[in-house]
Amino acid sequence: PLMLSSIQPEEFLNNKIKIADNVVNFAEQKGYETYWMSTQSLSGIISIIASYSNNRKYFNGYDEVILPEFYKVLKNKNKKLIILHLMGSHPNPCDKIPEKEKIYSKNNIIDCYDSSINYTDKIIGEILNKLRDENSVFIYASDHGLKIKGDKMLHTDSKESTKVPFYIWFSPKLPKEVKETGIIESPVQTIMIYPQIIEFMGYKTNNNYQNLDFKYLNLDLKAIDYSNLKD
Repeated sequence: PLMLSSIQPEEFLNNKIKIADNVVNFAEQKGYETYWMSTQSLSGIISIIASYSNNRKYFNGYDEVILPEFYKVLKNKNKKLIILHLMGSHPNPCDKIPEKEKIYSKNNIIDCYDSSINYTDKIIGEILNKLRDENSVFIYASDHGLKIKGDKMLHTDSKESTKVPFYIWFSPKLPKEVKETGIIESPVQTIMIYPQIIEFMGYKTNNNYQNLDFKYLNLDLKAIDYSNLKD
């Protein structure tokens, strides 16, 4: 929800009405067809954001099961916002990928995690190959990482769990004036995805969406200073 709406970490408990100010709702108001495709079950506030989409589908199976529907949607040449909510490397990663994709080991959880990253890369590669001929922008981010504790991988309140992949890819078909490339060296929060999507749609946003205080919403749904997190 923090990625896809204007709500800030310190507002999450007491101002949930701001969830309505989200990228799906905005896109629909600006004439975009909106699609939400998920291999995760309905749960929590993210399901509220999904409910704003006029096309929603939930899939059973490994993440690759979403691809045929995605390809089908691309044939619609109207302007559109597509959100793919993948399972990724959630615990237990050994259960999240097909047997044929367990290229490192079939039993070790760390090796399964590495295989799941490889599997996600493979899926993203297929998506990008389809988008190369589209006037498109692709944004990828994880909502959290996992901390290794012995033979377990846990979602914890730690800096290790917050350092996630986050990148923006531009189709060769996209006009050059829209592209801004390079690596951002300073710390960046994924809450910038919300205003970034709006700007890619051609609309200006103010700078208040960037959380300059670097607040972190912990697992108890309390906003704390990121600097106070343990490694």
